[in-house]
Amino acid sequence: MLLLMCSCPGFSQNPAAPDRLDQVTLRVDYLKKEKVVGSETLVLNTIPARGTMNVQAAGNKKGKTVNVYITGITSRQLHFCYPSGSGKAGDPYYCN
Repeated sequence: MLLLMCSCPGFSQNPAAPDRLDQVTLRVDYLKKEKVVGSETLVLNTIPARGTMNVQAAGNKKGKTVNVYITGITSRQLHFCYPSGSGKAGDPYYCN
């Protein structure tokens, strides 16, 4: 069993309405001797600004180490989409 923690920094200029991340998608690769022996995707929803969220992964009995990759981030309040949004001049991560 694997426990991951995701922390969201605060970006908001308005403390009464802090920004949040609506969704963060993670890919967890389980490795044994530097070879991937399993993978899983985890989705965290509604992470508050300056907040943290824990998520439990199923784990892999063969894997001895893990690599965790952020594969997606969405925040409607920040108009931010990663890996890419609809794009806007000068901001490839902008989305509505």
